Amino acid sequence: MLFANPPDVLGHIRAGKLRAIVSTGPKRIPLLPDVPTIAEEGFHNAESVSFFVVAAPRGTPKEVVSRLYATFSKVGKEPEIRKRMIELGTEPEDKSPEESAAFIDTQAAKWARVIKESGAKVEE
Repeated sequence: MLFANPPDVLGHIRAGKLRAIVSTGPKRIPLLPDVPTIAEEGFHNAESVSFFVVAAPRGTPKEVVSRLYATFSKVGKEPEIRKRMIELGTEPEDKSPEESAAFIDTQAAKWARVIKESGAKVEE
């Protein structure tokens, strides 16, 4: 059994070397439309997503953050870039810096709760 990002295993799935059983995201993966979500299989509240963000150090001036966001947002809307990302199994989203920060905070709180409830120990 393996949990992996779609781009990492898509070639193996297509070649028949791996079989996708479920996706852990909130909706089905467009490139694997026959693979149900984990919620569809009855495991509610088990959603787990991977995500990639462009981040800047805390204290970066707001105008620099705004400029970076505008640049990455523009590039992410380029048809060739979007097409390639989708071909790789990722679903590009254009979240503002504030939306990204809120999403990261939500994920951090969720996984902190999971770790605490599981009894797992985190070594620093």
